Amino acid sequence: MTHNSFEKIAGFSKEEMLKTKEKVSNYKEKKIEESEFQLYIEDKFPRVLLDLSTEYIKNIEIFIESFLSKSKKSIFSRYDEYTNLKLGILREIKDISNNLSNLKMNSQNTIRLLKNYPYLNDYLLKVLDLFEKIVQSEEKLENSIEENPLIFQDSAFLWVETQKIKNLEFKIIKKPDSLVIWNEITDFYNYLRKESENKENKSKKKDNKGVIDFIKIYNYICRDENKDQKFLRELLYLLYKNNILFERKDQEFHNIIERKETKKELKRFSRPLIKDSIFIELKPIIEEIHNLDIQHHLKEKEEAIIDYDLLSKDKISHFLPILIDNYTNKFENYYQSKLSETDDLDKIDKIIDNYSEKIDLLHNKIENVNNYTKNYEIFLNPFQEIVISLQDLYEIYLDDIQRHKEEFIEYLNVNKNEKVKEEIKIFVRKKIEELNILINEYRDKTAVILSEKFTPLKQINDIINDYMLKINEIKNNVSSRLNTFKEKEIDQYHIIKEWEDNFNRKKKQIGFLLSQFLSKLYKNFGDLIGKEESLFDGITELSQSDSKGDDLPLNYALSSYLAEKLTEEELKERIIELKAKLNQIKEQKKLYNKEQKNLESILEKKVKLREGIEVSNIQCGVCRKQINFIKDNIIKCPFCSAIYHYLCVAFWISKYNSCPSCQNAFLDPGSNLFENTEY
Repeated sequence: MTHNSFEKIAGFSKEEMLKTKEKVSNYKEKKIEESEFQLYIEDKFPRVLLDLSTEYIKNIEIFIESFLSKSKKSIFSRYDEYTNLKLGILREIKDISNNLSNLKMNSQNTIRLLKNYPYLNDYLLKVLDLFEKIVQSEEKLENSIEENPLIFQDSAFLWVETQKIKNLEFKIIKKPDSLVIWNEITDFYNYLRKESENKENKSKKKDNKGVIDFIKIYNYICRDENKDQKFLRELLYLLYKNNILFERKDQEFHNIIERKETKKELKRFSRPLIKDSIFIELKPIIEEIHNLDIQHHLKEKEEAIIDYDLLSKDKISHFLPILIDNYTNKFENYYQSKLSETDDLDKIDKIIDNYSEKIDLLHNKIENVNNYTKNYEIFLNPFQEIVISLQDLYEIYLDDIQRHKEEFIEYLNVNKNEKVKEEIKIFVRKKIEELNILINEYRDKTAVILSEKFTPLKQINDIINDYMLKINEIKNNVSSRLNTFKEKEIDQYHIIKEWEDNFNRKKKQIGFLLSQFLSKLYKNFGDLIGKEESLFDGITELSQSDSKGDDLPLNYALSSYLAEKLTEEELKERIIELKAKLNQIKEQKKLYNKEQKNLESILEKKVKLREGIEVSNIQCGVCRKQINFIKDNIIKCPFCSAIYHYLCVAFWISKYNSCPSCQNAFLDPGSNLFENTEY
């Protein structure tokens, strides 16, 4: 047993059971005195055993509550488990539990023989009550025990090992009553007191009372190989954590050479542990890299495969950036290939999200490494600079990771936008082709119709020819008839005049009919021409309706998503186009005026931003009138930042080549002296 030892109580053997049965039988038959039987029972079921167990359970519960159940966070963001301490206590509790279990069984078997015996009845009740308490303590302790922490997370180990190297002086205070549960603790505490008194007697310093070098403390842990050193190590750390053992303040450290050697030893001790913590923390990252290597069959290619086992033997400042770069580069290449394989925008968004998750995982892992390293400052004090330089490196790596992430996501978004633009371009081109097909069909069908003779005209021509023959026939008949009477001196004037007058009237009637037909024909063709021209009226400008139902062409509706990205010159071009459009489309004047004011406001902001002007109202330094940054030509002094209308100050500058306010001369009066915003 490592700590307290308890007398082992076993269940009755067959011989013991037979002997007890014989004793009970003799007692019932009054073959032995009651006092003799009472002594036998008390020997088999001693009260002192219950008293010792009761006292132990009481003390161990106080100890667990005082030192092992406090919700005090440990250095490595988890509770200090004191696993070996708890296992030692648990072994003792199990020994007591086994004893009580056997006592319970022995008592019950004996009571069955006696039927009723006050001492045993009372004894059994106490055993059952004590057994219930010990089971509860056992369960509570078992539930609190987890796996042993990894060596680089073991606070007790790290504290003891670093203190061995530093060998600082410690003071001890009076032992609390809650620490008397083990003789081992008492022996340990007495040793500390004795060593501190020896040092006090040897030292002339008054403040050396109760002081002991740490190496003396550690020698006690190591002096007996049979002792549970892990238990003692954690017990020592528990004393330190609970301020029973604490570092003496303001103690003198080593001289420069010894200090340098101590720092070197601490570095030699801590760096391998920090490296182990890094590789354990980054194990998922290394597995991800390995999976990518397999997925892309890199081992079949000539690309270099990193041996991380070999790399782990290198310096942290060397292997960590290699690992980070390898991880980020492989995933960037992986998602770049995924991007080239798809044009689906939803899949591209998923690629961006997945990449962000992978890089965020790496970022979080490096942050955890940074936190682990930072925790070592507590153990290395006052030599924290050993890990501070590492933390500076981690911060650089974290910044690089974030920068890589932002740059690659920007690259993915640019490619996504290009694919969107290409998709829209292809869509628009397809629709243009559809429209061109429709227009060509119209052209071809109309050309066929127009290439043929107009049907009504053909019909009228046929009618005219037909009636011309008939009219000529009648006319010839009349002429022949009149010619037969030509020799007979008959007055034919009035007859011919009547013929002439009649057909002059008919000619006018026919001419009116044809003129009416032509007028109607012209009107119908005029309507067709207007309709044909209107085919293209709605094609050249793509429009979308706003909330009020008004339509504004998209190539002018820029303020919602594009205007902020335009340069000043492009904004000015748009304003000019809008003004031209206002002259052409009067019915949309209000919409375009509204858009013009919006763009002018953006342009004014850009001009002011470029010129570094924050004041809303600026007056000309000469005429004192407010300057319109959209329409007015201005001159700004590069020395005093005074602003003037160009016409107000042009004469002065041309004559004196200097600012009217500060009198500074311009070195190059012809170079960008004013901003031309006229349009």
